[in-house]
Amino acid sequence: MDKVTTALDDDLNVAAAWGHIFDWVRNTNRDLSEGKLTPQQAAAHLTAWESIDAVFGVGAKQSITEVPAELLALLDEREAARKARNFKRADEIRSELKAKGWVIEDTPKGPKLKRI
Repeated sequence: MDKVTTALDDDLNVAAAWGHIFDWVRNTNRDLSEGKLTPQQAAAHLTAWESIDAVFGVGAKQSITEVPAELLALLDEREAARKARNFKRADEIRSELKAKGWVIEDTPKGPKLKRI
């Protein structure tokens, strides 16, 4: 990992750092698959990866996207249309939401919107 640090110290040469990271990951994966790493070495590699990830955020979890109020209103309208057995309007709302980048997931606890 010294090569990564050296690359980043060299005018923040991210491209070179990524090259070293990819080489390191490839070699680590090969060594793991061939059983060449002891549990201690594997743990050290994991610690090194966590250090890299702290800088680059590759494994960062995506934040939960808050659903805009206007889309929640459409979801409520769809539910009302379904209860009124107006399935044509319910399908129109589903299509409208999909066009805006959201999909409806019908769950036992009620419908939920999920970003696609």
